[in-house]
Amino acid sequence: MERNGYTPALDQCGADIKTKSALVQAWAEANPDEFSKKKHVDFFAGKVGFRTGTPKLKCVTGWTFNRVLEKLQSLAWGHAFVRVKSEVDKEAIIAGHAQGTFQPAELREIGVKVEQDEAFFIEPNLAVIQDRLVKEAA
Repeated sequence: MERNGYTPALDQCGADIKTKSALVQAWAEANPDEFSKKKHVDFFAGKVGFRTGTPKLKCVTGWTFNRVLEKLQSLAWGHAFVRVKSEVDKEAIIAGHAQGTFQPAELREIGVKVEQDEAFFIEPNLAVIQDRLVKEAA
């Protein structure tokens, strides 16, 4: 059978996975106490949880990075966070934030905030599932 013959079945499986993943994510978001400090829960067939994303620099409401640049250039300490081609060195500000160089008021003064998203995940334990299927088939 050609690959196209499987397309409807694959599309249905994809839709089922998307629907069931959304249900698992809704449960996870409604039950944060289940995750404690690990940020994931182990189940027989895998684990679900939240991964913390890479920090990124965003402008606070009413600011643009051009305005941030102008503000940094006007501050004595701001030049360390401006690239030679006159753009905001977001990575340096994020690194400075991670090291505790900035107080929140200083970030607000230059018109930025550091945000970090979390992404939900489901990670099946394929080895356990395969072992179970082999035992059931025997």
